[in-house]
Amino acid sequence: MSNTRTLAAALAALALAAAARAADPLVTGIVAAQRTDGSMLVDVTYDLADADGDVCTVSINASESGGADWALPCLTLSGDAGDGVVPGAGKHAVWDFGRDNAGWTGEDFQVQVIASDHGYDWRSHSPSNYAAHNWGPFDYEDPATAEKIARADLLTITTRLFWDNGPYEALGIVDRIKSHNPECKVIGYILSEDIRLEWVDAQPGSYGRNLYDALLPYWSYTTTGDTLMNWPGMVTLNILDQTCREIIVSTYVDYHNQTSTRFDGVFWDYYALQVWIPSFVTCEGEADLDLDGIPMPQDPDEVAAYHAAQEDLVTRMRTAMGDGFIQVFNGVRAQVDSTFAAMGDGINYELFPTLMFDEPAEMSHAMNINDPISLWHTSTWPRTTAGGPYVLLENIQRYNYFDDQGVVQKYDSGDFFRVIGLLIDGIWPVWDSVHEHWWDWPEVMVNLGDPLEPTVINGDVFTRQFTYGDVRMEMGDGEWPNPFSWEITVNSNLVEMLDIPFHYP
Repeated sequence: MSNTRTLAAALAALALAAAARAADPLVTGIVAAQRTDGSMLVDVTYDLADADGDVCTVSINASESGGADWALPCLTLSGDAGDGVVPGAGKHAVWDFGRDNAGWTGEDFQVQVIASDHGYDWRSHSPSNYAAHNWGPFDYEDPATAEKIARADLLTITTRLFWDNGPYEALGIVDRIKSHNPECKVIGYILSEDIRLEWVDAQPGSYGRNLYDALLPYWSYTTTGDTLMNWPGMVTLNILDQTCREIIVSTYVDYHNQTSTRFDGVFWDYYALQVWIPSFVTCEGEADLDLDGIPMPQDPDEVAAYHAAQEDLVTRMRTAMGDGFIQVFNGVRAQVDSTFAAMGDGINYELFPTLMFDEPAEMSHAMNINDPISLWHTSTWPRTTAGGPYVLLENIQRYNYFDDQGVVQKYDSGDFFRVIGLLIDGIWPVWDSVHEHWWDWPEVMVNLGDPLEPTVINGDVFTRQFTYGDVRMEMGDGEWPNPFSWEITVNSNLVEMLDIPFHYP
């Protein structure tokens, strides 16, 4: 991107701004002033207090809009910024404004200083819609956990883990998350058509046990009479039965209304085209929810009833919880059925792009603008009423490669998905950790500001310009896990590049 934009007045002393994520640590007395020696360097001074004396991570963001957004590139910092900042008065960081924003001038600049005594980076990011799944058995009583996961813009956590945990209820974990980031949307993971067998041993009166007991009459069966299971340790429910659907939704609503943990929405797992029985599940026969002896794949009436039941679950939840309540759908149906997707607010692509798009060039299909189920189209299907579309791309696999120096490097799927999210509006990249649906975060933080134009596609090359930089992606063979190369620049400075075996940084 060429630095041609110039504001009316010369760069003056930056205005002051402070942000505190919690009472401890506390940042005060921020002063930012540009040197008058022509170096374009900005001195940022502040006082940092921490009751425990913890060493902090200090993040500095900048704005040219009076704090309306914090997208102005603020990457080249030295001194008391980043990790390892000891609390005290008169802390001093130096920002090389000229390197990060060559040719830019203005008057309404501000800086924001955020300190974390848990070592977390609070720099702003692009796109401004990072999602995270955090479904593991983490210690949510640890204040560090709440701060870490609060950096996501959309966070999925396990509903039962919170509603069936007294200490979490007492601590108000969701409220604690939002105290760090009021803009974070927290949605609860729930099952759409299954019950976990282990819940029979849950404490009476708990969410899991109440669901298990109430749904026991609605187990479903196969064509051979075997109990229908579509995942180890779970029984598939007969959602064709209206009462079954009423119980699933009403139990959720009751706990939402009666407990202190209130979610912004639900993550439905999952909505398929038909009941799927994976090969690793011990289950004889095929799905037969209506018990007519005809396997579901050969029974169009049963499939139609199954789809109608899914739609009724979504409608019931919407009626009970209101239009502002978020519903994200996992499963293939919302990825191919625009009418169904439009009933919800988001789509989750599990193990993207491998579960939905044809091999071997899965990513080429996903990014083919002429394909009616490519991301260019599905990203526009969900509702916008509750802040969507929330189209999540996630893959729990981690990958390694030898770089041009023969050194083993790792990369996270989320790094690829961020590039897609910059090119296609409505895409929410997810960074997963260690082969699990656990919260993770990119190693390279960038903010390009608002897009200036739609993505330009020229053959295999996709480019898009933003206020403060640009992204360029070139499709290779489209085969996962190395489908394309990319580079991201901020005001003509390269900040991230991957073209295996070459990489930056």
